[in-house]
Parts: sequence; C-alpha cells; structure tokens
Amino acid sequence: MSGLSEIPQRHADLTDEAAAWLAALDAGSADIAAFEAWRDADIRHAVAFVEVAGTWRDMDALRLANGDMQRGNVAEPIAAERLSRRHLLRAAASVAVVVVVGGGFAYRAAARASATTAVGQRKTVAAAPGLSLDLNTDTS
Repeated sequence: MSGLSEIPQRHADLTDEAAAWLAALDAGSADIAAFEAWRDADIRHAVAFVEVAGTWRDMDALRLANGDMQRGNVAEPIAAERLSRRHLLRAAASVAVVVVVGGGFAYRAAARASATTAVGQRKTVAAAPGLSLDLNTDTS
C-alpha cells in the first residue's frame, strides 16, 4: 500500500519540474535541447508540462480580466480562438457521420417487414425463398 501514497507525490514533483521548465522557457534561460530531452523522456513529463502551461495561460487571462475590472472597464468575455477551416471541416465531417449512421439505423428499423393476424385468423408468410412462417391468432 505504500505505492499508493507515492503517486500524488510523484505527480507533484513532475508538476514542480514542469513549472520550472516553463519559467525558464518564458525567461529565455532554458536550454531547448535539454527541455525537449526531458519532455520526450516520459509521456508523464509532457502531460505535466501541458497542464502547467494551460494553468499559466488561464491565470494570465484571469489577471488581464481582473485588471480591466479594477480600472472600471467592463471586462469583455475572453474571445475563443477563431475557428480554422480544419476545425470546421472536422466538425462537418463528424455531423455527416452521425447523420449517415443515424439514417442507416432509422432505415433498418423502418424497412423491417411485418405481418399481423387478427383474433381467430391464421396466415403463412414467406420470409425468404424456402422459408415460411406460420402465424397463429392475434400475432404480430
């Protein structure tokens, strides 16, 4: 059970390392080759760096919005990045796939043949060549 308590500590250590790399990169004092070697050494390093960089970006946006509010300016909502053509094409392709798959399911559900018999009625239905079904009274 001692291994479970080491996981949060290791994550905290990776976060600290990633924050140190981000600060060094931002200051321009980092060795790029050493940073890339550290990041590529383990996928957890890359994930920790992305988490730290995302938090840094969010905190910077919050700081800018807070500064506008203190000066009395109404803070504009942070604009989403302009969608690129690639994002729009990916979204359109996703919608097309959903429509085609949903249409296929709807077609299969609607295309099923059905046969019913009333109370006291009996019917023989040919389902396929060489296959016939006998329906008894009040059957669907």
